[in-house]
Amino acid sequence: MFAWFPLVRKLHRLTIYLYLESQYLMFGLNSKRGARAQSLLKRYIAYCMKNKPELVEKLIPKYPVGCKRVVINSDFYPALDRENVDLVTTGIKKITENAIELKDGKSIEVDIIICATGFDIQESFYSPNIFHKNGTPQRSVFGESPKAYLGSSISGLPNYFTLLGPSSILGHNSVLVMIESQLGHIIKLIKYMRDNGMAQVEVKQDVVDKYIKMNNDNMKTKVWAADFNSWYKNSQGELYVLWSMSSLTFIWKCFRANNRDYIFIKW
Repeated sequence: MFAWFPLVRKLHRLTIYLYLESQYLMFGLNSKRGARAQSLLKRYIAYCMKNKPELVEKLIPKYPVGCKRVVINSDFYPALDRENVDLVTTGIKKITENAIELKDGKSIEVDIIICATGFDIQESFYSPNIFHKNGTPQRSVFGESPKAYLGSSISGLPNYFTLLGPSSILGHNSVLVMIESQLGHIIKLIKYMRDNGMAQVEVKQDVVDKYIKMNNDNMKTKVWAADFNSWYKNSQGELYVLWSMSSLTFIWKCFRANNRDYIFIKW
């Protein structure tokens, strides 16, 4: 149908986007909407565990909704309720040739182990072949707290752009809208350079600092800043990954970004 009616596809996408964007309102610290969502999710988990009510308490998170990555899936809890599925929350002591030994002394024989331990988002921000303009490796300059303007421009790295960089990843909606906004901004800069004979562009450091401060100040009022571990944070507990406001705000900021935020050098 979408092939025949492109407008329907666009409206369908817009509907999904606006629904997810509305969820941003429940990610405020101690928000009433967040509390209602928490209550609703607890009832949903209890409803799914018809055969294993003893698992309900184990499955209910001890942190606010949205503090960690939200799973959008209707099969997860029903799968745990199946007779041939066991949920084990005891810590692992060691893995042997054909079994997993738990800290309580029990041993579970296994044929296959699938590790779903998450990922290190910080590694995606660095490359061993990228250096600061002073010759220092990128990682040495930024450490565990990389910073970028609009998640795409890094001071000290002229003519370098990235997508979904620091402080531009979302915790409530699809990042596609962030990528599209960043691409629009980057293309606009490149066209300006082409049309005006510019050889180099670099974002100003004070612009980056102002952007990061604005994002961090607003982050203090969101559930992502709650005192719980997540891949959103580095080892010091700093939230350097997420954009703290609505994606609509980010789209607007990319659209309104000014060339005065950059240093241009002619050929």
